[in-house]
Amino acid sequence: MTGKPLHGLRVVEVGSTLSAPYCGLLLAQLGAEVLKVEPPHGDITRQIGAARSPGMASLFLALNTDKQSIVLDLRSHRGREQLHSLIGDSDVVLHNMRPDAAQRAGLAAEEVRSRHPSVVLCAIQGYATGSGAENRPVYDDIAQAESGMVSVQAALSGRPSYVATVLADKASGMMAALAILAALRRRDRTRRGAVIEIPMVDVTTGFALLEHLAGETFDPAVGPPVYRRVTSPHRGPYRTADGWLSVTIYTAAQWERFLTHIGRADLLRDPRFASVAGRSANIDQLYRLLEELMPTTTTSNWLDLFAQLDIPAAEVRDVASVISERGARAITHTLAHPTEGKLRFLPLGVRIDGKQLRPDRPPPLLGEHTEQALRRRAGRTTTPETSARSTLG
Repeated sequence: MTGKPLHGLRVVEVGSTLSAPYCGLLLAQLGAEVLKVEPPHGDITRQIGAARSPGMASLFLALNTDKQSIVLDLRSHRGREQLHSLIGDSDVVLHNMRPDAAQRAGLAAEEVRSRHPSVVLCAIQGYATGSGAENRPVYDDIAQAESGMVSVQAALSGRPSYVATVLADKASGMMAALAILAALRRRDRTRRGAVIEIPMVDVTTGFALLEHLAGETFDPAVGPPVYRRVTSPHRGPYRTADGWLSVTIYTAAQWERFLTHIGRADLLRDPRFASVAGRSANIDQLYRLLEELMPTTTTSNWLDLFAQLDIPAAEVRDVASVISERGARAITHTLAHPTEGKLRFLPLGVRIDGKQLRPDRPPPLLGEHTEQALRRRAGRTTTPETSARSTLG
């Protein structure tokens, strides 16, 4: 779509599973042309999740709207040269390989920089180069564990546990997209490309523990780490008489309105709760009060009350109800796919000049754009052996 902010930007994505494909998805939905390079058997996510047809499973569909699929065999010299042909006609190359695998695929930083000095190379890997662990494999669960996030979750569940979303992969993908755009902005001024490294463990640690440094912010420490409010065992969601409710009473004015309404204005004079610092240190008692009150009436009644008091609150919804929402609050966007029929996708949630950015094209079939992409670069028609869906290299 020509009206999107990244129209005219070309990205080569050599990504699998989630972190690099998620970065590519963000750039694609912002308007970049994203060429997804896949091995002959396709990205592993083509086999993960619900499916109507082989190779078109739900996880792949979710991650690959607005992309083109190009099949190359990077184990061969010819495949690697075809990859560099694509890179030479692009602005960005993105991958999530370990350094030794990137070297074998022809994507080592030195090679990309020497052959394509104006290209921005972004490598997402598990650990930072120089750590001694840069070639160790990492998936989302490993990054969560390494970051300290899993141990923080123990305050809520009673044992170390993962956050129930691929947070490390998505945080790393978002950081990669941000870094790519920053490098492109610098290139506008200097005409030089860049080599970007996104170590998943480092990014996840910074993302997850920002608020949890607490007393460890100071050296020497003035107290323990961990943000007490979000790790309180009494922090909601709260059971009501007929369901579950989320409510966040945060500011002094909000606590004053709420405590006055329920007849506990005396707590406003209690030294434990009379200041922000006091409420933060004694938040368990306040959350326990909410925990005891919520079952006394229905979710609807609580929502009405909190609306009157101008306090943020929401009913806890399941995934099915979120997806099925209609009207002004509808979150999904529907696209027709030539082989998979009608499909639902989640836009970025971003609005620019009042217009929501939405995917324009459904995810590609394996190798659907191979011939087109290579012909454009080579300026000639490919042979039948290199037609769409074929293995190249």
